[in-house]
Amino acid sequence: MTASPPRTFGLPVLLGVAAGALVLGLLAGLLAGVAGTSALFALRQDAGSPSTRPAAQALPEELDRLREFVAETRGLEWRREVPVEVLPPQEFEQAFVEGPPLADSMPDHLPSTLQSLGLVDDAAAVSELLADDGAAYVDGFYDGRRVVVRATGWTPAVEVTVVHELTHALQDQHFALDRLMTGARMDDETALAALSVVEGDASWVEEQYALEQSGEWNEELWASYDASQADIDLPPAVQEMLWAPYNLGWSFATDLRSIGGHEAVGRAFRHPPTTLEQVWDAQAWFDGDASVADAVAVAAPRAPEGTHSLGQGTLGSHLLAMLAAEDEWFTVEDGPLPGWAGDRYVTWATATSTCTAVDVALDSDTHVTEALDLLDAWLGDGGAASAEGTLLSLQRCVA
Repeated sequence: MTASPPRTFGLPVLLGVAAGALVLGLLAGLLAGVAGTSALFALRQDAGSPSTRPAAQALPEELDRLREFVAETRGLEWRREVPVEVLPPQEFEQAFVEGPPLADSMPDHLPSTLQSLGLVDDAAAVSELLADDGAAYVDGFYDGRRVVVRATGWTPAVEVTVVHELTHALQDQHFALDRLMTGARMDDETALAALSVVEGDASWVEEQYALEQSGEWNEELWASYDASQADIDLPPAVQEMLWAPYNLGWSFATDLRSIGGHEAVGRAFRHPPTTLEQVWDAQAWFDGDASVADAVAVAAPRAPEGTHSLGQGTLGSHLLAMLAAEDEWFTVEDGPLPGWAGDRYVTWATATSTCTAVDVALDSDTHVTEALDLLDAWLGDGGAASAEGTLLSLQRCVA
């Protein structure tokens, strides 16, 4: 990949993924661990030059300051001290592998679904990337007991990783993150919506920290981000799926603070949104606007007789809007699919092709017409559509 995606906010910290297509699997592993201890991750960035101050020396000198910053910025008090460790790469990866297990909950059919919809070119290549265990592409994690950060030198990237993971630890003490995720599912958007609350809040705290630092410090942080971007080899659609809890979550957390300060954010932790459509529009979600009501139940289309069903799930307003995007890079400004009220899809295979059919419930006939207009280019690229009342049926196959 030669171009970086447009950023929607000023801080790159958790969005600078260095070549880790596995990160979707990491997020799935986090969400699958809700019954026990789950881990919250800082995705990999260039850690900076090893000639800087050694991290093991700097951490004890800096930790109290960082803890105080997180508590003051987040408006919450520490109830207990959470241990923080910095480990060199090999030891960090060992600690990561030996930590809370990453459940393999990312649907195996996801790459095939993305290819049949025209969002990626090579499902097999995406599957291969997602199969990586991820230890080499994570810079930090909070596992419910401690924060562990990959570091040799003490750099801006290391500092903000510590800030981010400390924020997760503080969130956990006040909002019980495992309980927040209990019942959340990857295949109906509740998990991604709840994760957007958690990661968006931590990303907002990171940004506040960066805003207090010098221009030179921020230049070094951005340089590490740019270095990591050069190594990314993921289709834009996969990257945007990865970034959704961070990009949308940051916007959600920022808007909630404009609406009602930390208390509004706390409300999101206590009663999280259930769809990314709600995360897109913090004001409407906060007001209980019917336009962003919880998703309605939609029955999945049936795979044709004689075909092999690969799986089913929910695409959601975010992924469906990506089908309509005019540019391969999809950003927060593009917005969700207007009028989305719920959807369900099925992906199947024959001897010669892979297909996905999705039924989308929309709020009104007007939204059906608008969706068809937005999907005009997608329909011209092999997609098919039909409508019955406010139910829009889409289908696309690839050889």
